[in-house]
Amino acid sequence: MESKVQQREQCEQAQHAWVRDFLRLSELKHDRTALQHQAQMFVMEYYAYQEKSRTVLFKPTLAEIIPQRNSEQGAISYFIGGDDVFSEDTGFALMGWESATFDNQAWSFFDDVVCVAGQMKLTCHDKSTVKADYTMAYVRCADQKWRLIVHHSSTNNKASG
Repeated sequence: MESKVQQREQCEQAQHAWVRDFLRLSELKHDRTALQHQAQMFVMEYYAYQEKSRTVLFKPTLAEIIPQRNSEQGAISYFIGGDDVFSEDTGFALMGWESATFDNQAWSFFDDVVCVAGQMKLTCHDKSTVKADYTMAYVRCADQKWRLIVHHSSTNNKASG
C-alpha cells in the first residue's frame, strides 16, 4: 500500500486531470454527439459509478430540484444538460469556464479511501468567479485508479466580479 503522501499526490493528479477534462467539455458545446460521448467518458474516468459494490454520492453545486446525482445519467446531465429527467440542468461544464483550481485544505485517509475538503475557484471568460466549497472522497478502483465516490459541492455566491 502506498504512503499517505503518495495517495495524496495521486489524488491531486486526479484533480488536475479532472479540471483539464472538465474545461475541455465546453470545447464540444456545438457538437452534441461528441459532447455526449466525451461527458460519458469524463464521468466514467473520474467517478466510481462502475464500482458496483459502492454507491457514488454526488451533490453538484447548483443542483436543487434533484440535488443528488447518484447515477451516471444524473452526473452526465449535470455537466452537459439535455436530459428531461433532470430538467433543471443546463450544463455546468458549458457555462463558459476559463479556469478552475482546487484549494485543498484538509485530508483524511482510510485504507483505500482518501477524503479531501477545500474550496474550488472557477473563473468565467468574462472574469467573473464562483467559489464552491467541496468535500470529496476518492476510492482506489479495481483498475488502480482513484475515482470519486463522494463529491459534495456548494456555494453561497453564484458569481462575483
